[in-house]
Amino acid sequence: MVTQHFIAMDVHCAFCEMAVMTGSGTIAHRQTINTTIPELVAALEGVRRPKKLTFEEGPFADWLTRNLSRHVDELVVCEPRRN
Repeated sequence: MVTQHFIAMDVHCAFCEMAVMTGSGTIAHRQTINTTIPELVAALEGVRRPKKLTFEEGPFADWLTRNLSRHVDELVVCEPRRN
């Protein structure tokens, strides 16, 4: 059976907090990453597929979407005020 991985990122200008949760609700991994595309891609590539990434709409959302979407199976940008 294939395990789905859900990735959440809290993005700041200097660093990002990333957490990976399995489909059963277990936290598989947490880490702090510098907010650079090479480091974010390396962290995402370290998670097995299938993987879904989500982060909040904000100043970095467009930049992250353009650079990270091809490294995940699904990308969700959420509006924090509506959630």
